[in-house]
Amino acid sequence: MAAKPKKTIPAPKKAAVSSLHTIPLAQVRTRNADTSLVDVAKYMRDERAHYIFVVDKDNAPLGVVSVTDIAYKAVAQGKDLKTLKAKDIMTAPVDSAEIGQAPEFALHVMMKRHNHACLITENGRIKGLADYKDVLQAVLKNMELHE
Repeated sequence: MAAKPKKTIPAPKKAAVSSLHTIPLAQVRTRNADTSLVDVAKYMRDERAHYIFVVDKDNAPLGVVSVTDIAYKAVAQGKDLKTLKAKDIMTAPVDSAEIGQAPEFALHVMMKRHNHACLITENGRIKGLADYKDVLQAVLKNMELHE
């Protein structure tokens, strides 16, 4: 009985995405930690944003303030909205991925927090926001190597 020839694995049709550099990034809405909560809420209303990132003077992420944070941590507790600052109610720390990391890591960050986007940083400073769809497409592109 003759031996069956071994199957060869075809070369991938497309190169794998090795980092988040190739993923389109959206602009990130930010405010500094000492911004009044009233100003944060007005900015979110004007921008039709559900959340903003709180940053330090070097644009490094410190936390995030969402409409839920404002409702639950300030309004529902009867706190004085005129004296509160973003840093008083922000959720911290913020999970993010560095621009040089693999898309799989960004996907992990989003899945861990049940988010639809991942904050992307470069040397600890905000670079942009990666959408779930774009990150997932990059992960699937990487998987083509294993076909």
